[in-house]
Amino acid sequence: MKNDQRTWLVAGLAAALGACSSGGGDDAGTIGGGTGTLSLALMDAPVDGVENVLVEIAGISVKPADGPPVELELAAAPLELDLLELTDENAAVLIDGAVVEAGAYEWIELDVNAAHDGVFDSYVVARDGTWHEIRVPSGRVRLVGGFDVAAGEAVRFLIDWDVRKALVDPPGLPGYLLRPAFRVLDAVGYGVITGSVSGTLIADPSCLEDTPDEADPDVGNVVYIFAGADVSPDDLDGTDDAVATAALVQDGTDYVFRAVVAPSATPYTVAWTCQAASDVPDEDDDIVFSAGMNVDVPTADTVAVVTFE
Repeated sequence: MKNDQRTWLVAGLAAALGACSSGGGDDAGTIGGGTGTLSLALMDAPVDGVENVLVEIAGISVKPADGPPVELELAAAPLELDLLELTDENAAVLIDGAVVEAGAYEWIELDVNAAHDGVFDSYVVARDGTWHEIRVPSGRVRLVGGFDVAAGEAVRFLIDWDVRKALVDPPGLPGYLLRPAFRVLDAVGYGVITGSVSGTLIADPSCLEDTPDEADPDVGNVVYIFAGADVSPDDLDGTDDAVATAALVQDGTDYVFRAVVAPSATPYTVAWTCQAASDVPDEDDDIVFSAGMNVDVPTADTVAVVTFE
């Protein structure tokens, strides 16, 4: 991987770049009449069936509410990233302190070099070691959703590109399709849900039999996190989907996970399944989940722990 900028979030964003709030000055806290700064970092969570998802980001633009799109300078250009390596603790810096006009913004857009053209600028490495090109329609993915930059303010966002929802292997077509499937978090304003699943549950024969690779307990074991309490867990069918997913990683006799979420006045519902490898995005798949657990993440410094035994 070239142009690796994954240092921004190490040991926490507050320690890396300072507090994320107004930057001071007479205009701090006002929207118009000055400038602020915008920083963006990118993370993801692993997905089953592939070893690497390499993307080449060529540019980033933002759209002011009252003007044309503005292109921002990348931390390095182009940025070549393996999405499956990126977490909130190991995120890739896309934009670092770009000076922007204070005001309201409508969207953020990423230009991605990804087409079926015989050039492996963006590609997937499958579990069998084969390479497959990635296609991004129009070469752009857009994060639709407004945000404000106040005069004198340093705004920092952590973008989660959920490859579990975004990466599709279209039947009958070559390569993979990578779609926009984003959520945006305040880079120093998120909470953490972490925990473990007992190795006894993972190794249960009935669970292994339900995975595409029944000899591999590392396949299909994923935690789904839903907004709201007492939510009935469901697959990624495009309706009331999980707000976040987290793959399980073996740690001794158990499997552990970590996910970041926005602070919420209402609990999240957390559930686990060993059938996630059969969860095709936007299709109604018959996925069996554990009973959901309600978890409170009321503030940005909350670390909630969940154990499935």
